[in-house]
Amino acid sequence: MRTAVAAAVSCIFLGGVCLADSARASIKEPTNIPAQELSAALQKLAHDRHVQVVFASEDVISRRSGGATGDLTIDGALNLLLRDTGLTYRYLDENTVTVVPMRATDGTPTGASSQGSDALESRSDIDISLLAHAGLEADRVNDKANGGAEARGLGSNAAAPRAGEGKGDVDKASDVGTNEVLESVVVTAEKKDETLREVPVPVTVLDTNSLVDNGQVMLRDFYATTPGLVDAPGFENTQLLTIRGITTGGNSIPTVGIVIDDVPITRSLVGDGGLSVPDLDPGDLARIEVLRGPQGTLYGANSMGGLIKYVTVDPSTAGFSGRFEAGLTSVYNGSAPGYNIRGSLNIPISDTLAIRVSGFERQDPGYIDSPYLNINGINQINADGARVAALWRPTDALSIKFGAVYEKLRGEGISEVDIQPGLHGLQQDYSGGVGPYDATTQVYTATINYDFDKVKLTSVTGYSRNQQIGTLDFTFLRSYFQQNYGYDGDIWHISLDSKKVSEELRASGSWGPNLDWQVGGFYTWETEPQNFYLTLENSLTRASAPWPAFWIYDAPGSVYPVYREYAGFANSTYRFTDKFDVQVGLRESTLKQDESVLVETGLWTSLFEHTQSPNISPSPALSQNALTYLGTARYKFSRDWMVYVRLASGYRPGGSNGIAGSGVPPNFGPDKTQNYELGAKGDFFNHLLSLDASVYRIDWTGIQVTRFTPAQIIYTTNGAEAKSQGVELSVTLRPWQGMTIQGWSSYDDAVLTQPFPAGPTYGAAGNPLPNTPKWSANLSLQQEFPLWSSATGFVGGQVMYQGDRKSVFNGFAADGVTPLPRQEFPAYTRTDLRAGIKFDSWSVNAYINNVGNVRGITAGGIGYFNPQAFVYIQPRTIGANIVKTF
Repeated sequence: MRTAVAAAVSCIFLGGVCLADSARASIKEPTNIPAQELSAALQKLAHDRHVQVVFASEDVISRRSGGATGDLTIDGALNLLLRDTGLTYRYLDENTVTVVPMRATDGTPTGASSQGSDALESRSDIDISLLAHAGLEADRVNDKANGGAEARGLGSNAAAPRAGEGKGDVDKASDVGTNEVLESVVVTAEKKDETLREVPVPVTVLDTNSLVDNGQVMLRDFYATTPGLVDAPGFENTQLLTIRGITTGGNSIPTVGIVIDDVPITRSLVGDGGLSVPDLDPGDLARIEVLRGPQGTLYGANSMGGLIKYVTVDPSTAGFSGRFEAGLTSVYNGSAPGYNIRGSLNIPISDTLAIRVSGFERQDPGYIDSPYLNINGINQINADGARVAALWRPTDALSIKFGAVYEKLRGEGISEVDIQPGLHGLQQDYSGGVGPYDATTQVYTATINYDFDKVKLTSVTGYSRNQQIGTLDFTFLRSYFQQNYGYDGDIWHISLDSKKVSEELRASGSWGPNLDWQVGGFYTWETEPQNFYLTLENSLTRASAPWPAFWIYDAPGSVYPVYREYAGFANSTYRFTDKFDVQVGLRESTLKQDESVLVETGLWTSLFEHTQSPNISPSPALSQNALTYLGTARYKFSRDWMVYVRLASGYRPGGSNGIAGSGVPPNFGPDKTQNYELGAKGDFFNHLLSLDASVYRIDWTGIQVTRFTPAQIIYTTNGAEAKSQGVELSVTLRPWQGMTIQGWSSYDDAVLTQPFPAGPTYGAAGNPLPNTPKWSANLSLQQEFPLWSSATGFVGGQVMYQGDRKSVFNGFAADGVTPLPRQEFPAYTRTDLRAGIKFDSWSVNAYINNVGNVRGITAGGIGYFNPQAFVYIQPRTIGANIVKTF
């Protein structure tokens, strides 16, 4: 299957070559653009008729078009699309149209050609939305647009030319032509506005509307659509995220950073909290950006493997608008149907102030049964949340945006399947009371931008809080507890409360026409109070032992660790010519952790840790430093394609083990990654074919390794080295009108290059890093077609392949010499299908995910918390959604 999928992706490229001579459509063509948001309607016209459309996002956002249907010229279609919108259009040349507000005194009829300085209304804040199927030379835009109108990024639909932060000349725009939906959206991978094809970083942008419409609303649902990204869901809602293989397993500081509107929410303290990754519902997100490879210079700690950026939708003063959606789902072996309800409103308060509110509620049906408790669908999930944002632009130079996100996820049970005698299919056997959990995420942001004309100042302030309460099953110790205490049920209780405050202040600007610069400072404060305890239960009488029966970890008297980071960073880009530029950057970080005290009490300390209760473990304060850097050289062969060479590094902070004695080192240091990469991006054959390719090698040194003492005390130390090297190829092909074929294939050889030091964890040189397939691939197709005057239909599907993987590193057998085996996770292939109709302001779509009901394993087995448990991908899921926009 691996070969077949890779071959299919390769065929996309060959198909593009065969279609290279496709001619432009005739002057009059059948046109079927339904009523919808104006920006989407213009985008479809640009896609179908091979023209360039230029407009200011603030003029178009929140406006609706009545559509255009029939045998129409481009002029005829534009007249219909812009009817009653207060906008008109003018030609810059035969292939380029600019959409502008209609002036009250304008005597020029709609559709008239204006090739002079009127073309851009002499505006100094025009945006260029890259919706073209055929490109336009940048200097021609400059010549036609009044000698070089200035461009400024004003919204999520705008693609600012060149640097994107502040002002830039249109004649420097090197990427004005693509019909791919995602490439018409600005990405902020380098903390400035750039087009997806132009940014010299391997980035995948996920269309959040498509994710919601197809019922893929959690990371575990859609990670396989992104090259290099792997999600290994664990107990409750925990998950181990990996990009390009950089991980050694759980119970460690994350290697993948997560930010929401540039506010970091990833934990920087060692412990179970590192696996509690917020899983934001994508219903009111503008997009999700996945950056592959180390991003330490721009994003600091924890992005040593890569970064996931959630970008929310900004409020708009352009007009009142909204979106409502409702849907139903059914899962194989599900005990009840699922549902989802989402809604959002954009409310302009004045010409300078707007707010946006949104909310959702959903129920994900359970599909795992518990014969022991006589409960079906025990892993049902209920989630709800809300978001409020306000955007105030009192002047052209100043904007202030506030945002608040609140989401709560409640699970009725653990999504694990037990493999043991007496059970079959999707079943588990856990003690009563095990499984329910709550996870709450709160994120508050404030972003202030002030443009001093020559310098742009940006402040990003954030506060996040992640709370988790849950229970785990210690059934694998049942015989011990039953023999010694008469209780055969044992429940491990978890309580985490992570809080993080951050502030980033940066300035950016240009020195002369060729040098762009950015400097800034960053500060964060983080703490994570946590509490663990064990209770015992008699499964027959349901009698519980006195609380706390066995152990309290972080008992009263504990002083929780506090993490602080101070950093300064700078980067600049120098354009030697219009085709060649070089970027360099540095970041110096000081990492501090305050004194802390861990108090353990109960019988566990004497039975398993061989110490008296209470056991008090002080940890001294520590201070460490980390230096990261990046260097990128980019060469643009034309406006449509470029190559780049990139050197980048990343790190995650060290910390305190919080345990005294037993030979455990008090602290561990940062580990670091260094990435060498050659990449290429481009459009070919009149934009019928798009390519994005990367060849990389990542060296990982001073790896933070989770260890166990003979008394099973968990701690972290530095040791061993690893590499991750591979190739990623993404292809998009548009062979005929309405058809889009997208595919990618990834090869990742992630292995240890130096063995773990002697100790309880075994890892030899050449051993593969956990949860990372050597081969993975994805192939998707979608065909759109007209149905009737105002309706468009579509059908599509995708095939996702994940190669075989191995679990986390293990220790030794009882003899202390023989390494324990690692769990093998077999390769699997998942197929999804979808279809739908879009008409007027409505859309209806249906989907079947995991058509073959494949049992792909993502976690569990040897080395897992419960070695008899496995986590599968979700079984066959059928759903439908209806959407209304206005």
